[in-house]
Amino acid sequence: MVAEVETLKAATKTVLRDIAKHANGLAVGLQNAAPPQEKGPPKSVQYLTAIAAELENVCRTVDGVPPANVSDEL
Repeated sequence: MVAEVETLKAATKTVLRDIAKHANGLAVGLQNAAPPQEKGPPKSVQYLTAIAAELENVCRTVDGVPPANVSDEL
């Protein structure tokens, strides 16, 4: 059971990091395509950058989640 949980954790982190990588890529592409603004990057770029950072935080949280005790669930 513990091995299965660890496998699920690894798969989850892989998917979340992939989504974060794509969000960062979209943010960079949008920043390059959008006209410069005096106030800083457009809100959509800020949103994508924040999403990527939050997904990285979730990945770190997944590392800290202990495997569930099977007897607790029965």
